[in-house]
Amino acid sequence: PGVEGLECSSGDTLVNAMQKTVVSCESIFVPAPVISIQIFPKDVTKMQDLINALFQFKREDPTFSFQVDPETKDLTIAGMGELHLEVFTMRLNSEFNIEVTSGKP
Repeated sequence: PGVEGLECSSGDTLVNAMQKTVVSCESIFVPAPVISIQIFPKDVTKMQDLINALFQFKREDPTFSFQVDPETKDLTIAGMGELHLEVFTMRLNSEFNIEVTSGKP
């Protein structure tokens, strides 16, 4: 039987004190990203929404990553291929109403 409404990740340990059971969610191998691109919101007022969406993507897919350059504030996303990153940029528009432009890092 599954458990709904529980937020957990690989490597977490779940304990049911009433039934004295322990379930360990084993860690998985996550390969390093192979491609990265810079993205920019077309509407700069949506920058925080963009970052929040990227955090959600990171929780959903451990092969996706992003970073913000502390000096230039440039936003770089990285993943397993061009299609992988294209899907994320399309989801930003369709699920979060954030249009982005992309370029080379």
